[in-house]
Amino acid sequence: MNRTIAALAATLTAFALSACAEPTGRTGTGPDPVTLKAPEAASDALLGKLATDTASAAVKVTLTPAATNDGTEDTVTLDRLKSGLFDLALVRAGRLEEEGARSLAPLGTPFLVTNDDQAKRIAADPRAADLYAGLPDIGLVGIGLVPVGVRHPFGYTTPLLGAADYAGKTINNRVDATSTKILRALGANVDHSANEERASKVKAGALRGIEASVQTFGAVDLPAVLTSNVDLYARFDVIVVRKATWEALTASQRDALKASVAKANSASIAATRSEEAAMAEWCMLPGASVVTATDAELATLHAKLDPIVEQITAKHTASVDWMRALRQGTTDPVLACGDAAGNDPDATPPIQPVGNQHVLDGRWRAGGTSADLEAAGVTPSDAIGNAGIWELEIDGASAHVRLPDRATCEWTFTFAGNRVLVDLGTDSHCGGKMFGTWSRSGDVVTFVWENPKPKDPDAVYLNKLDTALFGHFVKVQGG
Repeated sequence: MNRTIAALAATLTAFALSACAEPTGRTGTGPDPVTLKAPEAASDALLGKLATDTASAAVKVTLTPAATNDGTEDTVTLDRLKSGLFDLALVRAGRLEEEGARSLAPLGTPFLVTNDDQAKRIAADPRAADLYAGLPDIGLVGIGLVPVGVRHPFGYTTPLLGAADYAGKTINNRVDATSTKILRALGANVDHSANEERASKVKAGALRGIEASVQTFGAVDLPAVLTSNVDLYARFDVIVVRKATWEALTASQRDALKASVAKANSASIAATRSEEAAMAEWCMLPGASVVTATDAELATLHAKLDPIVEQITAKHTASVDWMRALRQGTTDPVLACGDAAGNDPDATPPIQPVGNQHVLDGRWRAGGTSADLEAAGVTPSDAIGNAGIWELEIDGASAHVRLPDRATCEWTFTFAGNRVLVDLGTDSHCGGKMFGTWSRSGDVVTFVWENPKPKDPDAVYLNKLDTALFGHFVKVQGG
């Protein structure tokens, strides 16, 4: 190579290496630290933990505000990875398969993963790296796998049991090759709406159901029925790095990043609620119920979905075999409400109205800053999600509630002397019940919320959250 060509090559290489670096040194060259940009996340989420853990590391991760939470997050994230606005991100495996990474298909095999422990084993197994083989084809490199939960059908108002319940119906899901493949095999149409648009469709009767995990039931509009023994597939997210960024890192920087990701991922997985714990919370929501499909109904699902299992197994035999083998020694949870789950179905005591039900008529405010909520023991993600002013317009038993994000809910109050029961309704943003005692001093009302299950960690936490948010109401107008 002559000197002119060599100089040009060196210049082009330096330009490529500098594309994803900050002034502290070009990525893969010069002194550490190297900085990689990732989408914004709560401090207790994987990317949030990673940013904290790497603040003084050789390869540090900084968080950049995400563009949307309207159901298109994966698409926006992929676009930003392509453009270089993000260097590292978390994307669902089915969305990456939709983009062209076919090697991830085994993760979406129907009925293959049936419990959290099996999913965690898969994520921790070194053989998971083989699943990333197709990611470079779409400009990415995989460096970690995150189990998000086994996906079940939730039927709006009535359950989704056998294959006939899906035929010709519209089921909500995300843009995801796995989910779409399964739903279409069952004869369903798919809908990708989210948030208020989805809630409006549910109210209009345009959606028959949604597929989700118990851990992510916040996406399920109520009333809804979970079919708990139908394990459609397990969702996994993949921690990906831009291929150009990865290739620009030195070997030691790659090792440092992998180690940091593994540490943060392990902590995140350990902190994730189990299906059983999430189920206890689901069962407390008014309008939430659970059923199981019969053997005959399950057989109709297998008749439609087993051909997909066979196709994936034929193409990815080794991967499907080792993932299936990791189920051995695990136990599928019993997901049920009430006595079947070992819970007290009457944990929230009934309170009948006694006396004046207009004792709190008027406009009230509650809530607090994220710092206030964290100081009260609320997790950082819940603190961020609930912080701000909650405004209530109370008229007797009825309360119109405006949340900090301007969404609205309808609550119902029942008073019996100094006892009170608050039904938080079945809106997509609210749900559950609070009960306890109340007292008033001028324009401030103090509530002491009681916990129906003092030995249940999830119930203890919910009581802590309710107390932090709604321990005091301050009157601002009327009545």
